[in-house]
Amino acid sequence: MESSSSKKSRVAQMYGIPTYDALFKHVLSNDSIRPSFFNAFLPGLNITSSKRLDDHMNPLQDLQLLCEFIHRKDTAATFQRIGSVANVCVGSLDPTTSSFVKDIDATCTLHEIIGHFEDMKKAFPKASYNGTMDFCCSLNTGEFALVEMQVVPQDFWDRRALCYVAAFFGNQLRKGGKWKDDIKKVIGINILGGGKDDFIHWKDYPVQYIRVYKFQEQHNGSDIKMCMDGMELIQ
Repeated sequence: MESSSSKKSRVAQMYGIPTYDALFKHVLSNDSIRPSFFNAFLPGLNITSSKRLDDHMNPLQDLQLLCEFIHRKDTAATFQRIGSVANVCVGSLDPTTSSFVKDIDATCTLHEIIGHFEDMKKAFPKASYNGTMDFCCSLNTGEFALVEMQVVPQDFWDRRALCYVAAFFGNQLRKGGKWKDDIKKVIGINILGGGKDDFIHWKDYPVQYIRVYKFQEQHNGSDIKMCMDGMELIQ
């Protein structure tokens, strides 16, 4: 007869399908697991660590400090407090007369900022891991890896995956940047699960288990594969 402790242990055991979004993101959130995951798909790179980025497709984390300032509790409280005072104004103390001198232009600017504060919060949203992509990571090699889990096959999936990689690649360079130094390779990794109904993504070649897409030259007249490095898509 099974003991009560054995029953309790058996009931407590939990299982999950790792190709489902929620569990997939949970597993890859572990910093120690990601290097092994990337090395499995990118054996030519010695990946020892990776850093998860925000999922807004911006590798440079533009305006991060501004976002943090706008969404601070004390910032919101201050804007709410001064916005409720009708006659709040900006000025300076005249040291010769010890009187307050109102700055009309600065006061008008302050009131306009107060009126647009909620719009500013929407324009610069908090960093979130529930955005467009499942995972954006910077690798210790200096390259970037974008990881997407797609369970249900979609006819436009290839275009969508290519769009993610291309957008991220193009967002690296800023005015004054250097094409050679500031543009790093971006690798897109798509895990195509079948879901509970075991859907097939590649109906043309159902037995194929991996595809690797690169920019490859087609007319050099030799067996040498000349590739333009920069973007790569692995499915």
